Amino acid sequence: MAKIAANLAALRTLRALEVESRSASALEQATLARWASWGAVPEVFDEANPRFASTRDELRTLLNLDLRSKK
Repeated sequence: MAKIAANLAALRTLRALEVESRSASALEQATLARWASWGAVPEVFDEANPRFASTRDELRTLLNLDLRSKK
């Protein structure tokens, strides 16, 4: 869960920096540096796993895309 929280915090920070068109502060740089990728938590992307539904919802919002597979 710590990796998930760190990744979401990094994405929130990145989105804010993009919206505000500015560079990261030292604190924001530290948040971005905690990015851990999603490789250790692939279950986040399993639509059948309700435990991570809120994480997927936030990811969709932050990334502005649909994470469900296109069939």
